Formats: sequence, structure tokens, C-alpha cells
Amino acid sequence: VEELFEGLVRIGVASGSSPEKLDDFEKQLRQLENLKVLWTGGSENGGTSIVILLQKPMALIYTLNALSVVESTGKEGETVIVALKDRPAV
Repeated sequence: VEELFEGLVRIGVASGSSPEKLDDFEKQLRQLENLKVLWTGGSENGGTSIVILLQKPMALIYTLNALSVVESTGKEGETVIVALKDRPAV
């Protein structure tokens, strides 16, 4: 059963993602219905935190996994953790 999220949710992006990938991810987030990106910044573990607002309940992890830049998702406490796909090294 997919967990539903609502209200303020913090997404933690695993460290090591390129700035371009983070930009792509944030752009894709901003295109989702029912979701507002409120804040993006650094987090204490060296990754990036994105705080979003969900206006109604949403199967967030399922939705994030469907985005083309997302490699995998998980959950640590109340934070949704996202690993982004990296482009192959040239």
C-alpha cells in the first residue's frame, strides 16, 4: 500500500548529484499538480533539501519514482530520500 503524504514534506536529495541534475529534478517537481516547491537549500549531510507543500494527499514516493531523473527513493523518518540518476562520465 502506497503511503500518502500531505502538507509540508522535506525531500532529501542524496549528495553527489550534479547541479544540472538538481535543476532538472526541481523543474520536474514544479510541473507536478498539487505540489509547490517552497524552498531548496543545503542540508547537514552535504546533500540538498527541498521542502514542498502538498495541497491534498498524494502517493509521493510513487510519483517521484515516475520522474525521469530519479534513480530511487526511500524514507528516513519524515524525510523522503531521493537519489538522482547521474549522466555517465565522459
